[in-house]
Amino acid sequence: MTLEPIRITQKQACELLAVSREAIRNLIKTDPSFPKPYKTGTSRQCAVYFDYQALKNWHNSQMGV
Repeated sequence: MTLEPIRITQKQACELLAVSREAIRNLIKTDPSFPKPYKTGTSRQCAVYFDYQALKNWHNSQMGV
């Protein structure tokens, strides 16, 4: 049994998709189907996370899988 993470950081999302932080910001702004990031707190300095499964599903939909 392989465990997959539930959430990943923005840095990990960039590495997973092989894109820059700027590319992720662009996708968030321009692609309504791209998974929305979420924060664990209310301050501006809180870490930004993405749902791992949502990112995988989005990527597969872009690939036509």
